[in-house]
Amino acid sequence: MDSNMLLMSLQDKLPNDQMKLHALKERLDKMDEQGRQDFLLKTNTLGLCNPKMVFWVGGFLLGFFGVAWLMLKNMPLFIAKLSVWALWIFLLIIAAATDSAVVAGFSLVPQIVVYVWAIVDLFIVGKRAREFNYQKIMQALM
Repeated sequence: MDSNMLLMSLQDKLPNDQMKLHALKERLDKMDEQGRQDFLLKTNTLGLCNPKMVFWVGGFLLGFFGVAWLMLKNMPLFIAKLSVWALWIFLLIIAAATDSAVVAGFSLVPQIVVYVWAIVDLFIVGKRAREFNYQKIMQALM
């Protein structure tokens, strides 16, 4: 299997950046036929993520909880997003229990952060998923 066929099989999981694809193609061209076959078998065990799945499930359906970042193994962003969401819910519960307009007003801040962050993530997670896959493939080629 030549390097073009390998790139075609991985095309939906890699960034659309031509320079990165060219660098990957050069690395694959330097390998012999057996090395490319071994690499093809290795790609199944790399744990590459599907960018469409990360977008639709992690970003769109469960984006408020930061699941996309969990899928991309970015624990600091996952914990930060989940913490802001938990703070928002905590303040809502306190506001409802105390019937306090001040606490309810403070709960708007994390609510706005959660909504804006979820919308921004919709534009970011697909690209990050492809970059995550590219980094894994380049590490496997070393």
